[in-house]
Amino acid sequence: MVTAIIVAAGSGVRMGEGPPKQYRLLSGKPLLCHALSAFDRADCVDRLVLVTPKEEKLSVIRPIMERSPVKKPLALALGGDCRQGSVYNGLLASDPATEIVLVHDAARPFVSAAETARCVAAARAHGAAVLAHPASDTIKCADEEGRVLETLDRSRLWQVQTPQAFSFRLLLEAHEKALEEGFSGTDDAALVERLGRPVLLVFGSRWNIKITGPDDLLIAEAIMAARRGKLP
Repeated sequence: MVTAIIVAAGSGVRMGEGPPKQYRLLSGKPLLCHALSAFDRADCVDRLVLVTPKEEKLSVIRPIMERSPVKKPLALALGGDCRQGSVYNGLLASDPATEIVLVHDAARPFVSAAETARCVAAARAHGAAVLAHPASDTIKCADEEGRVLETLDRSRLWQVQTPQAFSFRLLLEAHEKALEEGFSGTDDAALVERLGRPVLLVFGSRWNIKITGPDDLLIAEAIMAARRGKLP
């Protein structure tokens, strides 16, 4: 069994005034609905878990899901104090029969079924896999005052996306160890890496953008328009 955890519990402060970004409309639908639909369409996914802000589990999500229902079994989980805590709550809300778990940001509406399938296959073979693409910009490391310390070798750098796919038991172990030791990682793969387990990079598309600020939402609308063939 494959379960997809869609994390939609953040406050989205970088989006500015208004509702959290997961509820912002993209082509008339909340962002989280686009993410849910992507995994609802993916043949390799069996069940869905949506992680929502604590105070909004029913009052906000219920009418959204009534307007944009999914066909696959869907469970709701409460968000934690941080993203890592939210993913852990999503793991606890997953079906115990889950073998492979996918973790995905609700603010990434354009992930494809093919990318999802590649991540699942890689996780089955290697235990852990993340969607990513090679860095195209030059990346520099700087000190706290903005002075360049070094220029990193771009040929070895990858920009990591979601979904990230794991053996369910492996990711649960990684989260529980991090919780026990008070470690906070920037993504779930970092927790697995701490266990000494390899994480495979799976080539992903640059279309799989993350909506962080208002400019990203404008880009997303342009992508949607292009897909509908409405751009000049």
